[in-house]
Amino acid sequence: MHPAAYDYVHASVQRYKLRYLPMLEIGSRLINGTIRDLFTTTYGIDILPGAYVDTVACGSTYTPPTPPEVIVCCEVFEHTPLAEAICHNVFRILKPGGYFIVTAAGLARAPHSAFNGGGLRENEFYRNVSATDLASWLSEFHILEIEVRGEDIRAVARKEPLDA
Repeated sequence: MHPAAYDYVHASVQRYKLRYLPMLEIGSRLINGTIRDLFTTTYGIDILPGAYVDTVACGSTYTPPTPPEVIVCCEVFEHTPLAEAICHNVFRILKPGGYFIVTAAGLARAPHSAFNGGGLRENEFYRNVSATDLASWLSEFHILEIEVRGEDIRAVARKEPLDA
């Protein structure tokens, strides 16, 4: 993950007071940085094994043993055709009142590989994420913000509490 994505997650953790809440990271494999130091309790899933991957699983189907209070998905949506399915699953597994933080490549970002951040491999999926797409994928949530800044798109959404 690049510094702007880290900074956005950091600012969101501070703004919404999320540091001490249990966090699940979707796409946790260490490629070029991690957000784990921003939380006290972390668990990570990824479709490939590697550093910071606690369970090899897909974010579109994974069910944790207990609902997390925060789910973070950084720089994943541009690399998968399952972005919408991941958002639906996050809504299903997130604890009511919980937060979903997303960062992704916006429309201006150059294509890059999910494997090493370099050039795309042959037949590797890639698409830039528009604000319209992200808002649609997050439609089950209460969207607190969607921000496009430079090459990045990011969002914070909340699953409303049951008593809301």
